[in-house]
Amino acid sequence: MTQPVPEQNSECTEQLAKLGIQLDQLQDALRAGEEARRLTTANDPRNAAGTQDYFRRIRVMRERKIADDGWARLDLNMLPLVVNPTRTIAIGVLLGDYRT
Repeated sequence: MTQPVPEQNSECTEQLAKLGIQLDQLQDALRAGEEARRLTTANDPRNAAGTQDYFRRIRVMRERKIADDGWARLDLNMLPLVVNPTRTIAIGVLLGDYRT
């Protein structure tokens, strides 16, 4: 299966950069989540695909931000985040469908 090629958007890239975020970091987390979702089978619990997707997106986003930019893990009231060194920006993961 071929992966869609993301459309380049310099305005989006610039806005993310102002927040200390690189578009490829977000895309890596999305791809990892989709891959985890596809690895589930009908024998997994019904919510496994979404749960595995969510877990993997969090892990990959944290791994990229920690390794690339020196961000840190933060678990705030059971909300898994990754936060910049000055603790002014945090990234979390939410899932939804096309209506969300």
